[in-house]
Amino acid sequence: MELDKIEKLVEAYFEGKTTIEQEQHLRNYFSGDQVATHLEPYKSMFVAFLQAKQEVSTRDFKVTDVTQTRTRWYGIAATIAVLAVLAGFMISNSRITQEEKEALAAYKQTKEALRLLSQKFNKGTETLVVINEFTVAKNKVLK
Repeated sequence: MELDKIEKLVEAYFEGKTTIEQEQHLRNYFSGDQVATHLEPYKSMFVAFLQAKQEVSTRDFKVTDVTQTRTRWYGIAATIAVLAVLAGFMISNSRITQEEKEALAAYKQTKEALRLLSQKFNKGTETLVVINEFTVAKNKVLK
């Protein structure tokens, strides 16, 4: 029964579906003396994992926090870019002449007139569709 459980755990281990407790159970099993012969190739791997876990580095590492400095500069650069775009937009909007304002008003009126024309045209085509259906039905009856 234990062997079946170990085989299932090994299979789950290689599929990446084991928990920490299950992996510890596998390490304990493979570090023992009674490993099944068909599971013997896995023993050296799990023993190496145990040995690697116990290794400790004596080297001193200095870690500098570069990401915080970079992030700060990126934030400052982004803020300056946004302010420059906003300033350019504000300056360009304040220079609209009276002639341009009149042209924009005429454009809006033309756009509204074309929208109304489109609505009326669509109503007219709806009537034509009904007339077309009537004509098709009449031709079927007359034939």
